[in-house]
Amino acid sequence: MVLVGLGVYSLIAYTVSRQTREIGIRMSLGATRWHVLSMVLQMGLQLILLGTGAGLLLTFAVTRVLAHQLWNISTHDP
Repeated sequence: MVLVGLGVYSLIAYTVSRQTREIGIRMSLGATRWHVLSMVLQMGLQLILLGTGAGLLLTFAVTRVLAHQLWNISTHDP
């Protein structure tokens, strides 16, 4: 969990650092801190949901492959 947390933090920090100009322009045009913060959090949530979805799909695929390769193992076996 620590590695996942560090990875997500690093990815969001990198993405925000790439968007500093955009954030500056938005704030100069009247966006509040809360609007910018919600934009960054929404972007982070999208990345987390995308990664979770991809991980779940890959997990189901790999589980089925492993169930066919190993004997006496079901697809729902932890």
